[in-house]
Amino acid sequence: MLKYSSVFPEVDANRRHKIFNRLLIGFAVVGLIGAPFSQREVYGSTGMILASLMLLVGVVGCSQDRFIKGVILIGLAVFFQLLYLPRYFPLLEGKELWQSVENQKVEMFKLMITIACGGAGGSLIAAHAEVSSNDHPKPAESNTQQTRIDYTSQLDAIVKNAEAMNTKINGLMCMCGALFVIIALLLLFRSN
Repeated sequence: MLKYSSVFPEVDANRRHKIFNRLLIGFAVVGLIGAPFSQREVYGSTGMILASLMLLVGVVGCSQDRFIKGVILIGLAVFFQLLYLPRYFPLLEGKELWQSVENQKVEMFKLMITIACGGAGGSLIAAHAEVSSNDHPKPAESNTQQTRIDYTSQLDAIVKNAEAMNTKINGLMCMCGALFVIIALLLLFRSN
């Protein structure tokens, strides 16, 4: 009995891709929920950054309409910039080196996630707008049948040229073989 995946491999691959995206988004959400509990440890902000990047990749890879994905990505940029980071990862006050490093890491992440999500979302919306735009006039569809172009004579000429070239190459190979035999015989008799 044939397995389902062997009959329809593209369906099986699509299913695996969907499962992977769902797991990726699930891990990202868990990471974003868990990161604030360890917010001022080194692994807190690093976990938050990794989880949000996994969420970005998961949203881009999901099988939704371009417009919806674009709006979700722009919403993620706004969410991180205005709600999540100021609430759970406020800037630390202090003069210690680790505090300034953490502040720089969070500020850099704010910029990166805003540019990445906003840019990807805007690009997806623009691509959707280009496809669904009616600014460009479409050529009028005609009811006449398309004329078929016959390339038979040109193909026949190509076949004749290939056969002539094949004959010439075979003759050249025979001449090279005969020359080789003559040279071999001359060397054989000359050495005696």
